[in-house]
Amino acid sequence: KPNYSPKKTLFGLLFLGALVFYPYLRAQYLPRSVEFGGETMGTYYTVKIADSRMPKRRLRALHADTQALLTKLNTVLSTYDPDSAISRFNSSTNTTPQRVPESLITVTRHALKLSRETGGAFDPTVRPLVDLWGFYGNQDQTIPTQADIDAARRRVGAHLIQTTGNHELTKLHGAASLDLSASA
Repeated sequence: KPNYSPKKTLFGLLFLGALVFYPYLRAQYLPRSVEFGGETMGTYYTVKIADSRMPKRRLRALHADTQALLTKLNTVLSTYDPDSAISRFNSSTNTTPQRVPESLITVTRHALKLSRETGGAFDPTVRPLVDLWGFYGNQDQTIPTQADIDAARRRVGAHLIQTTGNHELTKLHGAASLDLSASA
């Protein structure tokens, strides 16, 4: 007569179930590294989460939210987009206050503060020199003359841009321009 034990059978079934479901449970509840990214402002970004226990649908939503935020910032801060708020400000020669989005004011104030704190070593108005030397790839590869450098330097200096209330930026020199890429 076989030796049947309900406890042993139950234990065996539980053990077998644990072996079968262990990989699934491990994948669901143990930390995993995830990564997502996309393109923005003439470059790309990558977000890496080293310890993510988020469900995949939440990660997809986080990716979509991140891309939406960067797309929104791109419409304000991208010097690569000719229709962005900063590009419109830069192309204007107007020296009267110009109304701009709040995010452009916020980043400009931060950049101007960094310029003051570094004694001008960080300068958010360096765009004329950046363009002159062809760092964005939109100029020829010749070395500029000293006269060209001097002319560009007259349009550079954080003192040439002021933020005012009511979301306004003012240029003190009509040819001044902002490049907030290093601080945005």
